[in-house]
Amino acid sequence: MPPTARSAIALATVALAASHWLGCQTAVADPEPLPPRPIHWAEARTVATDAQLTISGTVQPAHVVRLSAEIAGQVVTVNADVGDTVSEGDVLIELDRTALRQAVSARRAEVAEAVARRDDAEQVLARQQALYDRGATTDLVVDSAAASVEAARSRVRALRANLEMAETTLRDATVTAPFNAWVARRLVEPAEVVAPGIPMLELHSIEAGIELEFFAPESAIAGLAEGTVGQVRAMHDAGGVTEARVIEVGAYERSGGGYRLRALPTDPSGLREGMSVELSFDRGARAPGAVAVPVDAVVAGDGDTQYVFVFDRDASNVGVRPVELARIEGDEAWIASGLSANEVVATRGASFLRDGQPVTLLNDETNVYVTSDEARR
Repeated sequence: MPPTARSAIALATVALAASHWLGCQTAVADPEPLPPRPIHWAEARTVATDAQLTISGTVQPAHVVRLSAEIAGQVVTVNADVGDTVSEGDVLIELDRTALRQAVSARRAEVAEAVARRDDAEQVLARQQALYDRGATTDLVVDSAAASVEAARSRVRALRANLEMAETTLRDATVTAPFNAWVARRLVEPAEVVAPGIPMLELHSIEAGIELEFFAPESAIAGLAEGTVGQVRAMHDAGGVTEARVIEVGAYERSGGGYRLRALPTDPSGLREGMSVELSFDRGARAPGAVAVPVDAVVAGDGDTQYVFVFDRDASNVGVRPVELARIEGDEAWIASGLSANEVVATRGASFLRDGQPVTLLNDETNVYVTSDEARR
């Protein structure tokens, strides 16, 4: 290659390198800052200390029995109908007893025969013993007679047991009232064939009276215990109020949608089975000094820690604030410490915020969070 050409190529290479170096030295412009993020928010409010809980329930019989037969058989008579009052010992239902009577007669005949055979065996033993005493017979004969007596006696005992069973079965064909009651349901008719354990009548005890049944939500169960006293009002009677004492706090029942409670009214007059009632009681200072915010304002941290994002109006940003959670009450989170009333916190989407992030409040008006207790009032 001629020298002139090589010089031209070298100059072009140097110029290209210089241009690349100058380009690398040009300052990169800073990116435009992101606009403040709009957030949903709420203002913390002090938890009411005079909160009252009201739950609905029904009046139920305190003692219910569903009568059933101990044996299988055909129903002959039903001596009670819905609404009837019955006394203890009254015959309510009778099953066909023809075959049962025959069985009892047969067992009695068997017992009578066995008793006769036993008496004969005892007489034989007595004669053999007398002969043995005079030396007219042997030990073998006496022992054989004694064995016959013992076998006859065992048979009598066995057959008497069979007779007792037959007589019990015969008695079971008659169903009687176990206590003073009124008939709430009739589930069988004459000529029907029933099996053991199948309910035929439902009785409600007269002496036991009534009780109240409620299903309390999870948010209310912590304030309830056996012995808790509240005010009961029948739905149909706005003025009739009486006290009731909780006698049982049961397990959660899916069918009722809550925890089953049983209560006894102090004055049951005016209350009848099936009526709808309301139980109200004061829950007292459930979390003194606590503030309430929506549940979605609380973000879970590491371990058992929780925090909220508190809005700073002067800086127009949110800051992370560790808080102590007292409890969850429905859609409310009760903060025991770390947050004061009237402070503004981010709600929906709080977990996507970061400490110090610029934000704006959606619909920047007074957005006071109302607790469920206040909403109920």
